[in-house]
Amino acid sequence: MSQQTIVIPEEWTAPKYQLGQWIKQGLIVGIEYYLPNSFRGNKYGAGWIYWVMPHKDSEDTETWSEESVKPLTEADLQEMIQKEVNSCNTKIAALTEQLELIKGVQQ
Repeated sequence: MSQQTIVIPEEWTAPKYQLGQWIKQGLIVGIEYYLPNSFRGNKYGAGWIYWVMPHKDSEDTETWSEESVKPLTEADLQEMIQKEVNSCNTKIAALTEQLELIKGVQQ
């Protein structure tokens, strides 16, 4: 996988969270910066806004200010990853069984 680089202007603060990171609210799929003294900065507050899918099959996204983002604990993240691994293993087992059935029919 190639490493991509995003350059953030020096006068902006660096975002605390990154694209693809799971947080309590869901998966971060976008990041936007609202400049101070801009329309959006004055209306919503200056700083980073995160676009979040509540779960991986969501059609909609939600926006959260950096102050509102709730990071996952290490235990929560491990549990979530383990559930995903288990789900993938179940799918692999089912597909392997189907493949074996197909091979058995062809012989």
